[in-house]
Amino acid sequence: MRIRHSVMGWGIMRVVRTFVLLLVIGSAQAEEQPSCTPLEQWQEVPAGIREDLETLIGPIAEEGARFNATDVVSGDLASNRFLTACRSSDLVAVALERGGRGYHIEVFQFREGQLATRWTQLLDQDGKAEINLLQAPDAR
Repeated sequence: MRIRHSVMGWGIMRVVRTFVLLLVIGSAQAEEQPSCTPLEQWQEVPAGIREDLETLIGPIAEEGARFNATDVVSGDLASNRFLTACRSSDLVAVALERGGRGYHIEVFQFREGQLATRWTQLLDQDGKAEINLLQAPDAR
């Protein structure tokens, strides 16, 4: 599963749109890349994984909710926000927006309920990022 994420603005970052796209891969590669069923909302992520993520990085806002996207901290808002996730038989992958001085998107993969791997995706100069939930950028 791959998502395209765009933001605009020099000051406060605003999410313009998020596209959730299934990877269209040739039949030989399709066998190597397991299918992953989208989880559209934060509450669809298994409770144990939600708890582990919040213990690891702090509170996580629902998709589209206000959060501290920059280093200008506002009230009791979370510094993290759910972006998207997917689930297969032994894998749950979660992409989160991480606010602060270096706004970025981070992907966490859990296998059998345990954190297996994670990676960060920075935005390009146009404010876009393309994230594959199944494979880290350096492994592609």
